[in-house]
Amino acid sequence: MHPDLETIAIGDQSGIHEPKQTVVRDEASWHDLWRAHVSNQEPPDAAPKVDFTRNMVIAVLLGARPSGGHGVRIDRLTIEGDHLQVHAQTTSPPPGAITTSVITYPFHIIRSARFEGPVDFEIE
Repeated sequence: MHPDLETIAIGDQSGIHEPKQTVVRDEASWHDLWRAHVSNQEPPDAAPKVDFTRNMVIAVLLGARPSGGHGVRIDRLTIEGDHLQVHAQTTSPPPGAITTSVITYPFHIIRSARFEGPVDFEIE
C-alpha cells in the first residue's frame, strides 16, 4: 500500500465532462486541471495547495452519468514492480432505485506521496 492517500475533492458535479484518469506532478498542470474541474462553479474555488516536491495529485473522473447515485472512490494505491497501481471503485444506483434526474459527473481527486514511475489505473 502506498502511504498517505488524502482526498482533495470528491463528488458528482465536476466541470470536466469527459472520462479522465490523470496524474499531476507540477503546479501549472495542477492549476489547469483544477480550473477545468471547477469551471461549473461561480465563483470557482481556489486550487488547494500541493507541495509538488513531495506530493502529486491523482484524479479519476468518470464523465457523464445519466442520474444521481453514481460515484467513484480511489480506495488504494499499490506499488507493483516499478509501477504505481491506482485502484478505484465505482458505484451505481441499484435497479429500480429512486435517483435525481440530473446528469452527474462523478470524480475523486487525491494528494499522495510523489512517485516518479509509471502509473496504471484499475477502475472497477
